[in-house]
Amino acid sequence: MTHIINTNEVPNLRNNDMLFSHDKHGIIEWDKQKFELHVCEEDISWDDLMKYLESQKEKIPLNATVYDFLIKHPEEIPDEAKDTDEYIHFVGSILYCDHGRGFRAMDVRCMCFYKFHEDGRVSEITRITALDGFRKGARIALYRK
Repeated sequence: MTHIINTNEVPNLRNNDMLFSHDKHGIIEWDKQKFELHVCEEDISWDDLMKYLESQKEKIPLNATVYDFLIKHPEEIPDEAKDTDEYIHFVGSILYCDHGRGFRAMDVRCMCFYKFHEDGRVSEITRITALDGFRKGARIALYRK
């Protein structure tokens, strides 16, 4: 079955979240063979990661709209993403999130799979504040054009 994702659409917002920025790449015909994880080789700042991703002309950083699609269609999540217990960051969208008690922060959507779930389901879905940068080994969700 072919899945069409409009990356321009506003992602699902929860708990008074607001969309701060959202990379729009138009319509993509989802092919999980084009999914790729960029693994940070060293600690990297948000700005340096964005510069690196901009230099990758043949790849786009996936946004929260694609994240929403994958949550609804876990069978479309590539094995590469399921074979790690590290967070996978969808940096194409930045959300201004309400963390309660008046605390708001800029976050990106992340998902994580734990290998002990035999059915391959997403066992943890979370957001983390990532604008301070990423540690060595962080995984960034990309899509080859």
